[in-house]
Amino acid sequence: MHSSPFFLWMILTFLLGSIPFGYLLVYLKGKGDIRNFGSGNIGATNVARAGGSLLGILTLGCDLSKGVLAVLLVKTWGHPDWVFWATLSCVLGHIFTPWLKFKGGKGVATLCGALVIASSNLLLAALFVFFVFFFITRIVSLSSIAAAFSLPLFTAYLFDSLGTDFWLIVLLSLLIIVKHRSNIDRLLKKEEPTFHF
Repeated sequence: MHSSPFFLWMILTFLLGSIPFGYLLVYLKGKGDIRNFGSGNIGATNVARAGGSLLGILTLGCDLSKGVLAVLLVKTWGHPDWVFWATLSCVLGHIFTPWLKFKGGKGVATLCGALVIASSNLLLAALFVFFVFFFITRIVSLSSIAAAFSLPLFTAYLFDSLGTDFWLIVLLSLLIIVKHRSNIDRLLKKEEPTFHF
């Protein structure tokens, strides 16, 4: 049951994460290329701005689901110790999707989906930070950055040791923060838009 090669699972989870649901849904809706709209991002926030709240929610659900499925498959048929590796692989697939010339989303929703299986307590702690910031600012990017920044801190508190899983979480947090660098630039210039349903 747990004899499947590690690297084959990482390839599978990368490919699963690489499915660009935001791009596909906007295109199928007849709205064109999401990369030419707003921030150019294929994530749920930009999709909602381009195609409406329902399309944004559908994108969010799809991006969450691929994270859930990737880690669930590895935990069930691969090895439970690989769940954070699978999380990283799936998020990397989302961020660097080969189907869009390695320019994908920012990985937040996919990471949240993966954490549903990998560590629900860690997810709940990060979501608390996200919603506190979002309630105060209504800025999705700032809330996501704050939640990503909090992940290693919560991991250090919740996990028994600062082993490989901790450093994988640190890497995931850095990836998400770096992917928000254009948002950080707009935040510093006070040009980042707020979000309302």
